[in-house]
Amino acid sequence: IRIPNHKIAMLLIDKLGFPIVGTSANFHGQKSPTSVEELDPRIISLVDFVVNGKCKEKTESTVVDATTMPVKILRSGAIKIHGA
Repeated sequence: IRIPNHKIAMLLIDKLGFPIVGTSANFHGQKSPTSVEELDPRIISLVDFVVNGKCKEKTESTVVDATTMPVKILRSGAIKIHGA
């Protein structure tokens, strides 16, 4: 589950009434873009729409496996989880 910190993304989710499933905006192994200008043109050609915005954190998302207790951190990122 991704929880964006972006007004337009949250508005879309609210109006749809369900979460949006999406992957990272880069191909596996590539650097994560932090602006529209850094997006790979091949990614842009594969989507219907790109929301222009700025990445405040400038770091990857924290990824956790919440199927176990305590949760297991798979990738440490923007959000730090203490005691997990």
